[in-house]
Amino acid sequence: MAGVDIEAIVISVQVPDGAEPGDSLTFEANGQNFTIEVPISSVAGEILQIKLANSVDKKDGAIEDSYGGVENETDSSKFTKEMITGSKISIVQATQNVTSGKNISDQTYQLLWPASLFIVKFINTPEFSSKFLRSQVHSVVELGAGHGMLGMAFADAASNFVTTDKTMKLVLTDVEEALPQLETNIRINRDVFEKRVDITTLPLKWHSLPIPHTNSKFDFILGSDILYNCSIIPDLVATIRRLVCKSSKILLSVRWRKPTEERSFFTLLSDIIDWKLVYGNCALDHRSYGNGSFESNKYFSQSMVSIRDKVVPLSSIDEKGCEHMNTKEFEQFEELQTQIYIGEVREKRLDVNHVKKRPKLDIQ
Repeated sequence: MAGVDIEAIVISVQVPDGAEPGDSLTFEANGQNFTIEVPISSVAGEILQIKLANSVDKKDGAIEDSYGGVENETDSSKFTKEMITGSKISIVQATQNVTSGKNISDQTYQLLWPASLFIVKFINTPEFSSKFLRSQVHSVVELGAGHGMLGMAFADAASNFVTTDKTMKLVLTDVEEALPQLETNIRINRDVFEKRVDITTLPLKWHSLPIPHTNSKFDFILGSDILYNCSIIPDLVATIRRLVCKSSKILLSVRWRKPTEERSFFTLLSDIIDWKLVYGNCALDHRSYGNGSFESNKYFSQSMVSIRDKVVPLSSIDEKGCEHMNTKEFEQFEELQTQIYIGEVREKRLDVNHVKKRPKLDIQ
């Protein structure tokens, strides 16, 4: 599994002889003094690897974050990401909603969530194209696209990986009230893709009812931080079942919050999808993450996050602690709880009758 290369200082601290869980240790790093409690699962002589987020860098009147995006101080709504291909994708947040009537969703689409930037970071690694784009990608759909950052970043990487005369189709889907924001960001990035990618939007609310219009299959189904509302996981699963075909792959970033409930997503699709953890700090996959086992508890107790001048284990951070984090400390906190999965269809288990009845989206 590929590691995470966040901008951080990694400190090795040895638990001294005689130290017991709960004892305080102090050390100096990057000109600061830090205090850390010996984790509950640690023993004397054990080496603790502690990642300390660097301070936010200011250059030429702009703020550069650890994902490589540059946010202009005079326009905090705009985020620009430089891709490994050399392209620059710009996202405008909080676009004016032009739909009328009452809000029909929780409006989470208005924010650019850390899990989205984390999966884009993975897409920007050389390993991604070489290992996971082994053939041409002609058709892609993103679920819960929000600002469209993930879909456009994926399309940029995939359309540059193999030269072809055929235009890639990218369908960005979300609730209807999110579409004006998506369409604005598509317009901003038209010149980036030129004729390589044809990008369209489609209103799609997850449910168990048939999807209207029929006409296409998808090589990749994308999603970022879409398990946050556990109550709609069954509807999300039903939607994926209708979109998936024998050649489909699913690329998903999961920001874990309630692992016991969220892992039901993987369980409900386990009869047709094989899941592989491909990126993240924690090596435990969806079956073991946050399940109360010794290995899981050890990860949470020994994964350290700095909050100003104090280092605390992931397991002890609450909402109040998050409020005291600077930008990069919060990014590190989010990354420690985010994983990237690739799902591939089990061809022998995909029911033929199900495939014949599966409605497809019209992306013409």
